[in-house]
Amino acid sequence: MRNSQKSGEQQYLTPTQVADMFKVSPITVRQWSSSGKLKCQTTPGGHRRYLPSDIEEFAKTSGINLTTSESGPKRVLIVEDDAQLGHLLEEFISELDSELEVYRAEDGFRAGELLHTVHPDLILLDLMMPGMNGFEVCERVKRDNKTRDIKVVAMTGYSSEHNVNRILAAGAETCLSKPIDFAALRTILAPLTQQAHA
Repeated sequence: MRNSQKSGEQQYLTPTQVADMFKVSPITVRQWSSSGKLKCQTTPGGHRRYLPSDIEEFAKTSGINLTTSESGPKRVLIVEDDAQLGHLLEEFISELDSELEVYRAEDGFRAGELLHTVHPDLILLDLMMPGMNGFEVCERVKRDNKTRDIKVVAMTGYSSEHNVNRILAAGAETCLSKPIDFAALRTILAPLTQQAHA
C-alpha cells in the first residue's frame, strides 16, 4: 500500500506527480516508460516510481522546459516539413522576441509528441504534410481538453477556399498563405510578446 512506503522511497515521484510536472496525463507518462524513453523504478508491488534526476535528464534530452509558472516564457511550436521554411520561421520569431521559446516539428507525429511535453501557447501549422496532415493535427489539438486552448495558426501553399474553410472549422484562428506575410505573422505574435514581458 502507498502509506507503507519506506522512508528511502520518499525521493521518488509517482506517475501522477510526473504528469503534473509535464502537464500531461499519467497515461502518457506510462507510455514514455513502456517505450524506454523515461527511466523508472518498479516497487515490489508493481508501481512505477521516478527519480528527480531521471526526470530532469528526460526533460533535457527531449527539449522540454519544466518551468510551470504561468508568467514564464511563452512557447511557439512550428510544424513544417519544409526544413528551410521551418528554419526561417524559427529565426524570425527568435529575432522578434528572444523571450519566446521556439520549437520545431517536421511532421504531425512529432508535433503530437511535443504538444504534450512543450505545451505551446501557439502552433504555426503547415496543412500539407506527409503522414498526419495539418487538418488532423488541428482536430486533435481542439478535441483534447488539455490542449484545446492552444492557438492554432495554419499555413498553406494551397490557399483554396475549401482548405481555408476546412481548417477554420477545425478550430484554427486564421490561415496564412505561403509565401508567408511576415508583417501579418508579427501582428499575430504580438499578444504573445506582450505576455512574455508582462
